[in-house]
Amino acid sequence: MTIKIKAGFVAILLLIGISCSKENTNSTSSVSAQASDELQGSELQSAIDESSPFAVKGDWTFYYDWYCTGVPPSTTMKFKKNGTFLTGFGETGQWISGSGIVAFHYDGYNTVYSGKTKSGQITGIMADYLVPISQGCFDMTKGIAKGFTGEHIPGLPYSSRVSSSSTQTTGELQSDESESAIDASESLVVRGDWTIYYDWGCTGIYGSTTMKFKKNGTFLTGFGETGQWISESGIVAFHFDGLNTTYSGKTKSGQITGIFADYQTVNTQGCFYMTKGIAKGFKEDHIPGQPYASGKK
Repeated sequence: MTIKIKAGFVAILLLIGISCSKENTNSTSSVSAQASDELQGSELQSAIDESSPFAVKGDWTFYYDWYCTGVPPSTTMKFKKNGTFLTGFGETGQWISGSGIVAFHYDGYNTVYSGKTKSGQITGIMADYLVPISQGCFDMTKGIAKGFTGEHIPGLPYSSRVSSSSTQTTGELQSDESESAIDASESLVVRGDWTIYYDWGCTGIYGSTTMKFKKNGTFLTGFGETGQWISESGIVAFHFDGLNTTYSGKTKSGQITGIFADYQTVNTQGCFYMTKGIAKGFKEDHIPGQPYASGKK
């Protein structure tokens, strides 16, 4: 299928390049040793967030709702300058931000939250990728009200993970053959074939491949990499099987743009964009010495 490139698409690419720019844009052969001093500094927040007008650092009130039941437990969340976070229940992890997206991953788990930022709020979706079809919704507001300590609802999971014994209350979420229920209201049809361009370190040099989002919530890239995906309210997140690499993006007009990270390796972050469909004659482009989309070399 032939894809027509419009002028608006060029503008989007320029915006992506600005939001993911670094002082040193040369390609590197090591993911864990980024060229930018900002990415190397343990006391500095992710360079991906430096150009974002939305202030993520600081204290937040955090409501999380596994399976989107409408009954969310709550806690506090502190996003620290060094790219780590701490909840009121003592849970810890790493966070990244850029292009209007905030994503965070819990230490010791495969739970990742992906949200959009707007007017002092973050709203989005999450999944525990080790437990089949364990998805949910969340929202956060900047600041913590005086006296607020959070509320854990007995019998429900904490924000960091879903117990394998947890029961699901939504029929669509229980069906292995149906698309995620939280994707039912999604205006952009995510299922199908896409072309993905990924840039480890946001250097401006993109690798590329194809990606098929399947109805059962799994995906397959042109390099044979597999994983799981979720989508709702203009957000798409996908996680590679057997790894700690997760992509988080916003959907608009047949495109997805966002950020990603390998949360197991320090300072391995990047930028990506996707276009719906695959151009006739398209060939994957793997950059020698650089990781594949999944983080594997």
